[in-house]
Amino acid sequence: MATQYGKILRKIRIDQDELLKDMANKLEVSSAFLSSIENGRKAPPANFTARIKELYSLTSEIYYDLIRAEREYDFHQKQIIDLSTYDMEGREAIVSMARHFDSLDADQIEEIRKIISRSEGK
Repeated sequence: MATQYGKILRKIRIDQDELLKDMANKLEVSSAFLSSIENGRKAPPANFTARIKELYSLTSEIYYDLIRAEREYDFHQKQIIDLSTYDMEGREAIVSMARHFDSLDADQIEEIRKIISRSEGK
């Protein structure tokens, strides 16, 4: 699934009328790696966004859109939970809570926060 970062990157490439391999060459990465970034399978490496800005003379607006998308990608990557470390009961509880979280009201969410805070203090 393409990320917002990948969508913006692809738009820049298309607006520049470049093929994937041309942009990859300019950015000194492989076409496969650039494709993986565009499609959300790989994260952009450090300084990648700055290099794009430099090579393509991005407007401030597009550059900041890329920065925001990169931060959003980083945030979501850090939110992934490895369920394999939990027993079946734990996995079921986590998945159930995730599925129903949007239906919780503010009081219920606060109660969950209190329970978590108490368990962190142990």
